[in-house]
Amino acid sequence: MEAVSNNINTLSEPRVRTAKITMFLVAISLAFMVAGIILLYLLWGVNKAKGQTLNATTFCAITESWCYKDIQLGKFGVPVVLIL
Repeated sequence: MEAVSNNINTLSEPRVRTAKITMFLVAISLAFMVAGIILLYLLWGVNKAKGQTLNATTFCAITESWCYKDIQLGKFGVPVVLIL
């Protein structure tokens, strides 16, 4: 949203209308993303865990059952994703 506000001079005419539409679309996409994250929290029954964010706790809950030939992929996947 700040990027749109800072670069309003580069938008096509009519600038104010274009900026309003752009801000609305950005707000809708952010709301959609937040709703999806909250839905994941609710579906996986995530609670606070000391030393972890809710996103990390959710990812751990999702990947804990992933395995390949008796190797738990969740144990390796979580640190890799958190580092990236």
